[in-house]
Amino acid sequence: MKNRLIVLITFIIISLSSSVIINPAFSSVLLQRVNFKVVGDIMVHDVQYRSAYDWQTGNYDFLPMFELIKENLDADVLVGNLETTLSGPKLGYSGYPRFNSPDNLAETLSKLGFDMLFTANNHSLDKGEFGLRRTIEIIEENNISHTGTFLSEEDREKPRIITAKGISFGFLNYTYGTNGLKAPKDKEYLVNYINLEKITEDIINLKPLVDMVVVGIHFGNEYWQSPSDEQRLVAYEIAKAGADIILGSHPHVLQPFEFIDIDGKKSFVVYSLGNFVSGQKQRFTDGGAILELVIEKSILDNRPKIVKIDYTPIWVRRYVNMGRLRMEVVPVKEEIPLNVLLSAAELKKAAEVENDVKAIWQPVIYDNSFNSILSIWANNFLPITDPKWWLPTLINFK
Repeated sequence: MKNRLIVLITFIIISLSSSVIINPAFSSVLLQRVNFKVVGDIMVHDVQYRSAYDWQTGNYDFLPMFELIKENLDADVLVGNLETTLSGPKLGYSGYPRFNSPDNLAETLSKLGFDMLFTANNHSLDKGEFGLRRTIEIIEENNISHTGTFLSEEDREKPRIITAKGISFGFLNYTYGTNGLKAPKDKEYLVNYINLEKITEDIINLKPLVDMVVVGIHFGNEYWQSPSDEQRLVAYEIAKAGADIILGSHPHVLQPFEFIDIDGKKSFVVYSLGNFVSGQKQRFTDGGAILELVIEKSILDNRPKIVKIDYTPIWVRRYVNMGRLRMEVVPVKEEIPLNVLLSAAELKKAAEVENDVKAIWQPVIYDNSFNSILSIWANNFLPITDPKWWLPTLINFK
């Protein structure tokens, strides 16, 4: 405690001089910052796995589908909602209504840097218990964490925790249902269903172990661009239980985000992240966004805070190459030059997608930097001090 106080006082004094640039190595001791990104539904309709099939090798390769977007996925923590199963070729690959995708999808997601996949959704049991278990096994073989579906009761009780740059995140995931398919009565642990009493218990058990609790919740009405009253109620109860970040999925279109304030504690909720990749081609379903949260934790306040909310709009492009239909996820931010790639009609569609996203999501920046916080303190409480003579190893001067 004494050492932390000395470091804090030193930093306060240093911050008072406008001619000082804090050395990044020193600043990182005082401020931890994580780039946390989330994508929506990762689906594989039949048109997608056919697009990914290589007739020469007889193998599937989904990676080219994400070639243009992979740099936009770079993050300290990357999360997605896996809305398909990896049940193996013996059951036959299939799209809607009962999904089964090639294993290469998990390999591709691993190469793209995904750290956590939510697996509780209405398609979790599309291929029964066998498909659910095999999906988990393939995900784990590709070194990706998952939550929402489980191999055993012991597996379900195991905390899912990811730590990045000194900030720890605990993950939970639940779904409203599984399209009428049910797990065996003695194996209810297979899928997490929405049960507010159980969710509250899970959050209470997880919260002491992590800095932030992240809950993925599969709920809402398909193709609605606004959350239902039920969604708002469920999100409120999850926030009340102590969740810090609530990530909604299922509507296949974007829905707004907001902060839920309960007794001064703010929980971030996005009611629907829309589709990340799918075979759906109607407006609003063929485009979406990568959500970016910048999260900081300081020694002044050991509780992490979201200080920036941003996004990258995306569009799933369909095109013909060598006589075959191909698909790829395209970033459509203004600063990304697409005119060398897209036709005039496609550029018009990309602009439409970007405007559709902007109509629902807006970037937010909160000034939570040390310099701004400490300068307020300094202006009110501390004398002007010039530290140039006594800390040359920690700072650089203009």
